[in-house]
Amino acid sequence: MEHFFDLLIIWLHNHPELAGFATFLITFFESIAILGLLIPGAVLLTGIGGLIGSGAIPAESIMLFAMLGAILGDAISFWLGYHYHTRIQHMWPISRFPKLITKGKRFFDKYGATGLFVGRFIGAIRPVLPLIAGMLRFNPLKFIAVETISGILWVPVYMLPGILIGAASAHFAPDRAFHYLLIALLCIFLLWLLSWLIRLFIYLIISRWKEMCSELWVHFKNTKNWYYRFFAEETNLDNPRPISVGLLSLFSLFLFLVILVAVVLRLPLLIEINHSILAFFSSLHTFKGMMLAISISDYFGQSSVVLPAFFLATAYLFIKRNRYTSLYFIFLLIASATAIFVLKKITHFSRPDIVINVPDQYSFPSGHTLLATTCFGYLAFLIAHDAKKYVQKIIYSAAALIILSVALSRLYLNLHWLSDVLGSLFLGGFLLGIGILGYRHHKVFKHRYRITMSLIVLVGLIILGSWYQHGHLKQAQHDDQFKYTVQHVDGDTWWSNTTPLFSTYVYNRFNKPSGILNIEWQGSIQSIKTTLLKAGWKDAVRFSYHSVKQQLLGNNVQTIFPFNEKYNNENPVLIMIKPVDNTSKNYLIIHLWNSHYKAPLETIYVGNIHYHFPLKPWDKKEECTNIYSPAIDMLNIDLNDWNTKTRPLEITKKVKAYPCVSEDNQVLLIRGKSI
Repeated sequence: MEHFFDLLIIWLHNHPELAGFATFLITFFESIAILGLLIPGAVLLTGIGGLIGSGAIPAESIMLFAMLGAILGDAISFWLGYHYHTRIQHMWPISRFPKLITKGKRFFDKYGATGLFVGRFIGAIRPVLPLIAGMLRFNPLKFIAVETISGILWVPVYMLPGILIGAASAHFAPDRAFHYLLIALLCIFLLWLLSWLIRLFIYLIISRWKEMCSELWVHFKNTKNWYYRFFAEETNLDNPRPISVGLLSLFSLFLFLVILVAVVLRLPLLIEINHSILAFFSSLHTFKGMMLAISISDYFGQSSVVLPAFFLATAYLFIKRNRYTSLYFIFLLIASATAIFVLKKITHFSRPDIVINVPDQYSFPSGHTLLATTCFGYLAFLIAHDAKKYVQKIIYSAAALIILSVALSRLYLNLHWLSDVLGSLFLGGFLLGIGILGYRHHKVFKHRYRITMSLIVLVGLIILGSWYQHGHLKQAQHDDQFKYTVQHVDGDTWWSNTTPLFSTYVYNRFNKPSGILNIEWQGSIQSIKTTLLKAGWKDAVRFSYHSVKQQLLGNNVQTIFPFNEKYNNENPVLIMIKPVDNTSKNYLIIHLWNSHYKAPLETIYVGNIHYHFPLKPWDKKEECTNIYSPAIDMLNIDLNDWNTKTRPLEITKKVKAYPCVSEDNQVLLIRGKSI
């Protein structure tokens, strides 16, 4: 089957003038009732999208043919159902799929025209819905309108993954591009299968969990266990919820204690994971992202904002004589604040030291995350626990989103380690469980107060958060920036020194070495770029919306990876590429970063130059037919107006190896001839 698809896509690539007609036939037969089950339309459309993205076939005409085929196929299926009415379900081959017809009828009866529109995007019932609409004598004009709109939208949706993959692999050889496409489709399928298995596993775990809790609760009830007497809900003594909440609370406490012990002992594995996650969030840092993270952190996690807002809500409950509810709320607030104070004093865990002004307090736990977990978690529980299922989902999802946003904001701002945030979430889960158990035992909250209480919290957060930001936002903008110090070094000392000033490696987003820094270049960026442009280098184009659009317009654009490599949390100041020759798709790529060293007046830039080979080593069937010179030797040829020298590098860590390239563990030093 793969060989057939391979031949089909290559044939379309070699006969673009017939690609439109072939696409029309694919979508036409894919939309015919029952027959569509036998044609892998999604895979074929993704493959055709890959050819569109690579520029092999035109986008507009191919999509138009695909839309016409889909609409006409649906129209014929509808006509068959309308003409033969209920008799058609007894005709071959439709009579062979009674369950599918029954399922489609239920779906159509339940959702009507909306189901007809949405059903176009659901693979299992898509080929039978137009037929069923005809059988049930759906209004033909309305059917044409719905199917025309859905058919027009369906084609680009199904082609989009292929278009993106094709645009990303535009510089691959045509006979290999489809293999990359199949690999991508296989990965998508495996991810879908993994998500399905995870959902199944969770369902089985939850089912078994409920059974276990019910059995344990019956045992506690029969033995008059103290836990049963203390936590049984007065309005429903047989409900096993207290045991479920209690076990989850204890499990959260256990996980918190595990992290606490690891923090106290400074376990090397914990330190390594913390630094990897810190590097990842540092690599995502932007000014707009920082502003958003500061706002989330201030409005929903800052103690001087959250505590007063929720104390106002508890005071309101107390005045309305919901004393037990307010007491448990006060307990959570005081317990959270106390835990933050005590644990910081006990652990003495230092914060990440990469921003300009590191807060004075110790790092573990994250006070913002703990307050958000207990306060918003308990508020959501009070509002939603006796509400309808869909209301519960909305409220709990909103609370979970707030808590997760606060946790991520602390990581994004590089003010906490991952262990701080996870420890706070688990400790908050434990405290929240205690509060919920206590409330359920008394259950005296009057639901008519929930809207007023929510409004008090919301207004309090808005007013107090705005007031806090007014006095602290500018300072936070300054404090949460990465700190850099410009250092001055004598140019001759740098040139002649055998000991490198800079790191040997460039690190990836998880703090793992990904390459060698094999360039040190003293000069101005403008003069460096001018030299490279004269030598045939050009600005690199990242894979993005604009590069995809250029591919769709038929322009041959060589794209590079969409995410920047970073050095000391900074993006490159210069990225350029140069084809190795006119016959292959291989090219050289150079990155330069600001090292924040000056010698004496011009900045020293540190960088990396290496080859890029679109065909990966595992994709090559033969040994290297050409051994390329080291990348720094290729660059040295282009530097007639510069002084250059090399210095050996000691490689102690495993980094990416480039196939078919001579090894040369050296760093190239470059500076102007006048210096």
